[in-house]
Amino acid sequence: MLNDCCNVSESGKGLAAVWFKFFLDSGVPPSDAGNYAATFTEHRIQPDMLGELTKDYLADMGITVLGDIIAILKHARIEHTKV
Repeated sequence: MLNDCCNVSESGKGLAAVWFKFFLDSGVPPSDAGNYAATFTEHRIQPDMLGELTKDYLADMGITVLGDIIAILKHARIEHTKV
């Protein structure tokens, strides 16, 4: 999934769409997935940074729902091995 990021613009809507799909695939509800995608885009998070994500980084960006944090980190580990 995230390998497709190379085919989209690294800024703006292209990367936000990649992140939106990432969060949906993580199991995050669509309304939150859109907010989180915008947050990742705003903070210039790139797909190759997934292996560096921590609970603290997510909290620093305002992602504080524990279930979402667990789901995101779990999915990030899986996706990181694909990048």
